[in-house]
Amino acid sequence: MGKAVVSKSWQESKLLWHIAFPAILTAVFQFSIGFVTVGFVGHIGSVELAAVTVVENVIEGFAYGALVMNCPAPLLLCTPLASSRSDN
Repeated sequence: MGKAVVSKSWQESKLLWHIAFPAILTAVFQFSIGFVTVGFVGHIGSVELAAVTVVENVIEGFAYGALVMNCPAPLLLCTPLASSRSDN
């Protein structure tokens, strides 16, 4: 009983990290890129800072779009439902 629970927990943890790791990595990189860029461009001028801010928002939109398109979320969300039905 104990080994089965540990094995099942490990499998679920791997599936969870399959989704969570790219999301965490994307958030950290987006914050880092934006923070450093704004720090440098802020010294140039306010118009340049506004332009860079608009461009960063567009790039972040593309990054989140890529994350959503590559994430197998429907498969992972449906897997526990299918496994719970077969156990009953």
